[in-house]
Amino acid sequence: MLFATFVGYLAGGIPGAIVATFFVFLPSFVFVLGGAHYIEQVRDNRSVQAFLAGVSAAVVGIILVVSLVLLPEALVDLPSIAIAVIAFMLIVLAKVDIAFVAAGAMVTGIAYALLRALA
Repeated sequence: MLFATFVGYLAGGIPGAIVATFFVFLPSFVFVLGGAHYIEQVRDNRSVQAFLAGVSAAVVGIILVVSLVLLPEALVDLPSIAIAVIAFMLIVLAKVDIAFVAAGAMVTGIAYALLRALA
């Protein structure tokens, strides 16, 4: 989510970040709303569970590769590095909910960008 927001911001500023974030979440909402009544039917299906385990592993690999590619573009100065380190520590050490950390990181990044633009 954060990478999509970041790329959207690079492409179109704050409106681009909002649009990119919206469209990252849209498919998930559509799948949940459309497939909610099928969940109980596939919960005990071993073939479906094996497929989902494979997909989960692939998604982790994709996230890792994308993270490594975008890392040099995301961590460009001391404030961006500080936001990343604080977010990591809040998630891993303090066990703060990822959604709250993501929202806080986005607000902090936007506030920093606005303050920098005004200076």
